[in-house]
Amino acid sequence: GESRMQQSRDWLVDYVAKREGDRKSRREENQSMQQLKSYLEDTSNANNKIARDYGSMMTDTSKLDNIIKQQQETMRKLEKKLRHTTKQRERRAAQLRDSYEMEADRIAGEISRQRDLRHAITPRLY
Repeated sequence: GESRMQQSRDWLVDYVAKREGDRKSRREENQSMQQLKSYLEDTSNANNKIARDYGSMMTDTSKLDNIIKQQQETMRKLEKKLRHTTKQRERRAAQLRDSYEMEADRIAGEISRQRDLRHAITPRLY
């Protein structure tokens, strides 16, 4: 009977140790599952952040592209206005030049007539 009691005790100790071992390995398994889960969450969060950052970067980039396009359009309009204004000025200057030339011609003609008249009169005075 003594050895039977010993066997039972040994079996019980083995059983308890095995259960403890099972419990310990389950705990380790749970821990590694938790670690894996949190690693996956971290990775997922990091990927989402990258995606968000990339998204906002693309948004910023497209905003910048739009601003650049608007500024280029404004530049084109200004250049067009400048060309138009320059052409207008040139036309206006040409018109003024023409009218000044006509006026100068008229005055020159007037002077010439005055001279002729004076020449015509002069011999009579003497």
